Amino acid sequence: MRTGMAAAGAIALLALVGLGGCTADAAPSQSPHTSAGASERPDGPEDPTTTGDAHEPATASGISVEILQTRPDYARRTLQLRVTNGTTQEVTVVSARFDSEHFAAPSTWTGDVAIGPGLTKDLRVDLATSVCKRGALAGHELVTLGLAAASAPSSPDTAPIDAPSHAATDLAVTPTDSKDTMSRIEREDCLAAAVEAIARIVPGELSIDGSGPGATAALELEVTPSGGPGELLLDSIGPTTLLAPVSGERWEIEKTADAATAPFTVELPLRPARCDPHAIAEDKVGTVLPIAVSLDGGEPSGYKLAVDTALRNRLYEFVALSCGLG
Repeated sequence: MRTGMAAAGAIALLALVGLGGCTADAAPSQSPHTSAGASERPDGPEDPTTTGDAHEPATASGISVEILQTRPDYARRTLQLRVTNGTTQEVTVVSARFDSEHFAAPSTWTGDVAIGPGLTKDLRVDLATSVCKRGALAGHELVTLGLAAASAPSSPDTAPIDAPSHAATDLAVTPTDSKDTMSRIEREDCLAAAVEAIARIVPGELSIDGSGPGATAALELEVTPSGGPGELLLDSIGPTTLLAPVSGERWEIEKTADAATAPFTVELPLRPARCDPHAIAEDKVGTVLPIAVSLDGGEPSGYKLAVDTALRNRLYEFVALSCGLG
């Protein structure tokens, strides 16, 4: 009897997700495995449909998912699963699994997030290593949401749910990717892998010249060839929203690394790129250095070099010092 009643509850849940239209909000939004922000975006219902059953993932026609990555999440390799409830009743998401042939393993989220009708919430997941198949995998993404059994409404036609509160029904949703997020991540990941196969570039010492407003600094980059095949040209480094060269528009490097090259150091004399009061407080990628590189004589590409937390904080302190922000 208990098994039959639980199955009836799951069937009711699948009927619920068929009540709304399949729509996605593509507008972009801290830690992985936790839920983040909700925004109210009412969605108009479409004709109800119901697919699947209680034992296999069903395709949710009333719940949509958009995959996004905001700029602060680039270096952390965190992805947002933006879940929109297009049904007429609240649903509770207790798990999410992101599968993509772009990555070596799926990404998962667990929690307990209620999403009201027409509302949207973001679930953040950590990304695995890219498999680097050169853009051949577009459209191979799937998000499986675990919806709590308690999300299923009771009605005169269904028996009351008699199941543990953690019981969930899986709903498989093909996510939208209006920002072409997957292609960008794969492109950046695979470029980074190719660069690091030839040489490792690591931020080194930061020295500060001056002790008050107008102070300048110099950041060292340590380049250590791996000994592997290929040639890497470090052409130049562009400014960021927070840091700029002391002179000129870019740091001109024009150095090559290959298996026969000895380790070398590049010095970047720098100054603040901006000094308004929000320069540090609102910073997102101001300490991520965009390096123009070429592999084996090919076209220049943009390799992004992030710094660790300790160096990031020192750079923030330098900007505050040089700008006289106290």
